[in-house]
Amino acid sequence: MKKLIVVIALSLLAINPEAQGRSMSRADFVEGINILFLKSDYSALVETVGRDLPRQRLGTKEKKEILYLTALSYIKLGSARLARDSFGDILNMRGRDFMQDAYIGIADSYFEEKNFEKAIRVYQEVLRRYPRNERLSSVYYNLGLSYKARKDFGRAESYFGKLKERYDGSLEAGKLPFTLDEMKNPTFYIVQLGAFSGLRNAKKLIRRLARKKYDSYIQKVRIDGDVLYRVRAGKFSNGRYATRLLRNLRKDGFSAKIIEE
Repeated sequence: MKKLIVVIALSLLAINPEAQGRSMSRADFVEGINILFLKSDYSALVETVGRDLPRQRLGTKEKKEILYLTALSYIKLGSARLARDSFGDILNMRGRDFMQDAYIGIADSYFEEKNFEKAIRVYQEVLRRYPRNERLSSVYYNLGLSYKARKDFGRAESYFGKLKERYDGSLEAGKLPFTLDEMKNPTFYIVQLGAFSGLRNAKKLIRRLARKKYDSYIQKVRIDGDVLYRVRAGKFSNGRYATRLLRNLRKDGFSAKIIEE
């Protein structure tokens, strides 16, 4: 009889997440949130935190850790405003744990929203407050991109230069090899599969590509009075992506080449 009661109790616990949240230890709760984040299960993470965090008696550092992972999850889910709320909660708590990361997170949330003016303001505040932060390579990187988006190429190049000078071995430094002239006049890489004098043949190739799940388009041009219909696929600012597409097209039996414009 006792065994039956225990089995029933455990079954109810397994199907009742609220009961599970009440009985979960602090360590298990924190570990569970970390596991959800590592599994990229961001929706489950924010749902679990919203439901169970108020019932957990966590220390300040543990609570900040949970709020930080929640904020990062909101950014991944495209909810920048909710991310800022969680980052703001961290800044309003005592202690320095996660303080610098929260400031960077707020700037990142504005960057994700393409609110580059506010992103720049907060990133620059991070540089002023925390000149030795370990994540400054990403701050310089996003500052450069923010100024580039606003077509302030001089400042963009300045921050990219500082990134390469101070953090040359970083992942971010490897992403942006371009110069000021290249930023002003970017090169695009286009995969061209053919040029036809007749529209019918161009459309025939488009249909063949569609059957292989390739997106393509026709560009009509006039050269020395003659009309040509170019069949093209993709327009990339990074040549590696064009090369990858070219390789796949050739593997599927298409003749193609990369055009720079």
